[in-house]
Amino acid sequence: MIFKKSGNKAYVLTNNHVIEGANKLTVSLHDGKTIEGKLVGADPLTDLAVVEISSSHVTKVAALGNSSSLRAGETVIAIGNPLGEDLSRTVTQGIVSGVDRTVSMNTSAGESSINVIQTDAAINPGNSGGPLLTTDGKVVGITSMKISETGVEGIGFALPINDVRQSLISFSQKEKLNVHISASACWISNKFQMCIKKKLSDLKAVSSIKACMSKISPQVHLPPKLA
Repeated sequence: MIFKKSGNKAYVLTNNHVIEGANKLTVSLHDGKTIEGKLVGADPLTDLAVVEISSSHVTKVAALGNSSSLRAGETVIAIGNPLGEDLSRTVTQGIVSGVDRTVSMNTSAGESSINVIQTDAAINPGNSGGPLLTTDGKVVGITSMKISETGVEGIGFALPINDVRQSLISFSQKEKLNVHISASACWISNKFQMCIKKKLSDLKAVSSIKACMSKISPQVHLPPKLA
């Protein structure tokens, strides 16, 4: 999703593990047009990245909610492209299973412990960087990973949007951005393909981003599997 539109530029948020190592970023819009993306900033330790695109086809931006107000049992919605663009804009529903969880991950910048929201909304490869929303359409999290083990079902994690805001402030200081977005990601064959979603039916902006690698060598390894 797009969090900022300013003049002829717009900005998209995704997970760092989606674009890390990319030689080129291309963005596929909802109308089929493909445009180039430019990496504005990335932080392996928080697993966040911001991509700049042309705003010529951007009409709306996503609204961020307040993740601190989430409570266990609250209904949430995840949007993503599980397994690729053929299943783009897939919507799943679940509940907040827990808040203030901590997950440790090994990144290209070293070990990091991050605060996450636990949810049983279906999160699969292709959801990385996608929005976790409340029923009123406010983004409260960025879906990032899940536990994928035999006998384990419905344990996914999202980065709380309030924590994301703090990380984006550091990006904004460099690029003079304001904060407002989310995206989603899919893993296709030997490429990372970041499929940026519109927020429900009224966001008509980005449909997908491809992070093209000359060589795939993922540098982020979590005990939970990256979605």
